[in-house]
Amino acid sequence: MNTDTLKSEAQIKRELSEREPEEWLRIIKTFRGNLRTRLACLVWWDIYSMRESKHRVNHFDPFLAAPYQECCQDKLKAALLKCGYSETMATQRTTVNYATRMMIERANK
Repeated sequence: MNTDTLKSEAQIKRELSEREPEEWLRIIKTFRGNLRTRLACLVWWDIYSMRESKHRVNHFDPFLAAPYQECCQDKLKAALLKCGYSETMATQRTTVNYATRMMIERANK
């Protein structure tokens, strides 16, 4: 991966993290059903999960409380792309091994 690609990924991540929760919800609500729930959970995890409790964002609580249900990984990837995730990020987030590895790494911090 060259420097331009890394810089581009870093810029994309920064832009995604600069969105307000209300903007994220507006985008997420354009999707339906379980896809909406899974998308909201991934966005919360990627953008808001590491915040200190005093800066907690509760906008996503109804989605986080919903029972886990699988959804089509291809549709989830397409939804992430529509939300502004890069191809690389969307692929990583819809690959179970990557998601599992990230959860373990965060839990061990």
